[in-house]
Amino acid sequence: MAEWFFPKLGGAQEKGMNDSGIEYFRKDESLSRETCQNIGDVRDGSGRPAIVTFELVDIPKTEFPNYEEFCELFNSCKTHVLGTLGNSEQTGHEAQVFETGLKVLSGETIPMLRIGDENTTGLVGDDVDRTKPFYRLLKLEGASTGQGVIGGTFGIGQKAPFAHSALRTVFYSTKTKDGNAFIAKSILASFAHPHHGNMVNATGWLCEVNADEASWNTIRNQNDIPERFLRDKIGTDIWVAGFVASDWDKFVRHSVLKNFFMAIFKNELILRIKKGNELITEITSVNLENELFKAAEESKNSVSKEKYKNGLGSTIYYYQALKTPFNGKPYTQEIPKIGEVQFYLYWDKNNKDITDKWVTMRLPHILVEQHGSRLISKFAGVLLCNNNKGNRYLAQLEGPEHNKWSTEDSRGWDEEQKKEADEVVNAIKKFVRTVLKGVRGLDSGEEQDVPFLGRYLPQDDSGDSDNESVSHERTSERTLDEMGERRTKDNSAKVERIIKLEENPTVVVLNPYPDTPDTPDTPDTPDTPDTPDTPDTPDTPDTPDTPDTPEPRVPKILNPKQVSFRSFMVGGCYRIVLGSEKKIKGSLILRAVGEDRDNIKIPIKKVSNISDGSVYEFEGVVIKNIDLPEGEKVALLVEIDSDVDLCLAMGDAV
Repeated sequence: MAEWFFPKLGGAQEKGMNDSGIEYFRKDESLSRETCQNIGDVRDGSGRPAIVTFELVDIPKTEFPNYEEFCELFNSCKTHVLGTLGNSEQTGHEAQVFETGLKVLSGETIPMLRIGDENTTGLVGDDVDRTKPFYRLLKLEGASTGQGVIGGTFGIGQKAPFAHSALRTVFYSTKTKDGNAFIAKSILASFAHPHHGNMVNATGWLCEVNADEASWNTIRNQNDIPERFLRDKIGTDIWVAGFVASDWDKFVRHSVLKNFFMAIFKNELILRIKKGNELITEITSVNLENELFKAAEESKNSVSKEKYKNGLGSTIYYYQALKTPFNGKPYTQEIPKIGEVQFYLYWDKNNKDITDKWVTMRLPHILVEQHGSRLISKFAGVLLCNNNKGNRYLAQLEGPEHNKWSTEDSRGWDEEQKKEADEVVNAIKKFVRTVLKGVRGLDSGEEQDVPFLGRYLPQDDSGDSDNESVSHERTSERTLDEMGERRTKDNSAKVERIIKLEENPTVVVLNPYPDTPDTPDTPDTPDTPDTPDTPDTPDTPDTPDTPDTPEPRVPKILNPKQVSFRSFMVGGCYRIVLGSEKKIKGSLILRAVGEDRDNIKIPIKKVSNISDGSVYEFEGVVIKNIDLPEGEKVALLVEIDSDVDLCLAMGDAV
């Protein structure tokens, strides 16, 4: 006979309601991300797509297994926990947890979210085989799983459903080729059992308790499994008890599309959403594009601009990269330790909405990490590791949420292994940078070897790492292409003129301060005729020497032979990065590259130092008194009052 079983605590340590594993997965998208990842891990090998169904069901409390017994235990846990903590000011969030849970239990029906799968193996294994999925899910916590083609590796993703249960309770019903199984698991806090008074463990199960009252078995007799929970097809149902969430269907749909768009695209996953046995949504490889754009529009109208760009606003273009990759196929590269990787690139220079990002993915075709890049504009990319060797290696570089590849999350690796892993991650980024730079070159026309040209081009602010990280975001949709283009609000046109520079350019200073007019040359005085000799006159006292008139101060002008110069546009302002191998101080003259300087004005409004916010004096196009430390970069933010986007360069005269 099934009953709720919380083993006696004995000499073990008590545990409170705060469970780090549960807290880790409270974000809305964690529930669908973790469960779909696990479903992708147990596909049955038939070649059919795994089907995942999210269904909200309000079940009568009379169908909640052992309802009265569970209510009694839940209340006992509340009494112990809140009594131990004292008054409400000391209870933290525990009082709210119990209040919400008891409210759910008091209704005539209990909301439950069923997450079911098909075309999978079900939860294979029994109550004693520690190597099988069933034991690892129900009896083992925190153990790494095998790291082959599967997504999960930490063994704590099993707690994601509990984070979304008001009762901290989940029911599991599975059918495998060996038969059916049914069990529930509850994660509360240690408490005094209402029947025998002994302290019991925080974790308990709805199960068949053995005679020794120290162990239990899963319910496997079909006749003992409640009809509502009995599966007739191979697969698994996870029932999240006390599921209370608004707009749950939308956040489930958005999360699955964002994280598993490739799995759906490759016909490996089908998403279904149901309410009360009525099918509301089905997303397959056939209607994926329509559903993506529909979800992106919903997201655009309901979340912040930044969240939209980091989410579905980018996903729609990652999908385009898979569907219509640049040059018709992905770029490939063999990388040591992980084998071949593929990079799918989508590039549309006329689409201002593309967010210039690329993502990494691995089996089971789940999104891992998102990067930004300034190497080209209006692109989206997908980096995929699609082989077992690479999947196994990269999985070890991920944390519990599987959202980045980093040696910070490697477990038990020595310094040499971490160094190798850093080289792998850097090789992946270098491969992507190489592709992007190569594509950029296709649009730059015939290559010419122009001395010092690099000093005049907008900055490739990527360095070795390309400044890529999950947290890095661009501050504006409009930016300056690094391809010699002049772009205005209405159109863009390629600048056809070639910048001609002398091999050894000279610096000419022509009145850098406009308020000091040049003094005109004095005309030559004509020769006068000789005059007759005059008698000698007495000597006169010497006139004291007149002190020398000081030379007018001519400021030092920074020039390309001494100073490196890079410029690019961010958020409507211009960022200029200067550097010098030696300590130097001087004034910077700005000009517009590729244009007639007499026709294109540079109306500067303000110049400031990005690092410390200090403001520089300027007159006209001259920015005064810039200190450049030896071997260090100085970044300036230049605000210009102009409707025309300019490509700025270092000038040598005004």
